Amino acid sequence: MTASKPSGYLQPDNQETAENSDRKQDIFHPDDPAVVDSRLAAMVENTHISSDLKIEKLAYINEMLTELKKLADSIDESMVSYLIDMALIETSSALQVNRFNIELKEPED
Repeated sequence: MTASKPSGYLQPDNQETAENSDRKQDIFHPDDPAVVDSRLAAMVENTHISSDLKIEKLAYINEMLTELKKLADSIDESMVSYLIDMALIETSSALQVNRFNIELKEPED
């Protein structure tokens, strides 16, 4: 009895399997979704928004949400108003956290 290699262990048994293994090895193609996603994630990580700009944008969001809440209240949409209230709470909290972080980073005179 002769020992044989398991099918497809080191070398493909036929040409079709060889072509499939070549395609599987090309996982780092630039158009591969995983590669594109990792590049986008790296770009986002390397983008630093200034703290002042972030606070300014959060304050603007808060102001717009306040106006939307007034509008929702004026047409008696209680669920919409409630959801906007939740967003207002979150933006207010984010503003406080970011302002606090800026105060911690600034050197005292």
